[in-house]
Amino acid sequence: MTYILQLLNPIIYKGDRLMKRLLCICILLGYAFVLGQTESAQDSPPIAAVQFSGSGITDLETQVLFNRFLEELTKASDNSLMDQENINEKITGLEIGTAGCISDECLQAGLSALGVQQLLAGSINFTKNKYRLKVRKLDAAKSKPKKYSFRYKGEPDGFITELEVLAWEIMGKEAPERLTGKRKPNQESMIEKIVENPMFGKAVVLAAAG
Repeated sequence: MTYILQLLNPIIYKGDRLMKRLLCICILLGYAFVLGQTESAQDSPPIAAVQFSGSGITDLETQVLFNRFLEELTKASDNSLMDQENINEKITGLEIGTAGCISDECLQAGLSALGVQQLLAGSINFTKNKYRLKVRKLDAAKSKPKKYSFRYKGEPDGFITELEVLAWEIMGKEAPERLTGKRKPNQESMIEKIVENPMFGKAVVLAAAG
């Protein structure tokens, strides 16, 4: 029996060394995988803001307004934003990129294509000397987007300030004094506000039907 154990000892020793090597390799592979995943997550910014669509204003005006919004959004965000060139490449052919669609379905498709945690999209409409803004923010963990909107009647610089303030609010932060301190009054009259209220439209329809 002793003789047999003496013969097996070198084999057991070699097997033990082999197991240790395999264990080291597994640990290194596991570490490399985790490191790769971390770097991948860091390389992919968690937030993307798609170029706003515009109506009643030129493409250049829409671009300028969006850039001002994006600039403040970047300052307000604790995370990096995906660059616009990368966004445009990945949403090519999608309605959110070609038609400025901000429906739930379009936002979901855009979120999947970009692989981000949050997606923002919006539209700017200018009619009767009044700006109307709609912004949607979809979180990957939720099925419905959060909606933001406001109307502004007045000079373009007043609207730009409101747009910049909204960027901070969307990020869940208070806008800095450099923005709030230069806000201009909305010149929309009380009658206009009443007419713009969705409940007013429903009341008119009910009155006409009755």
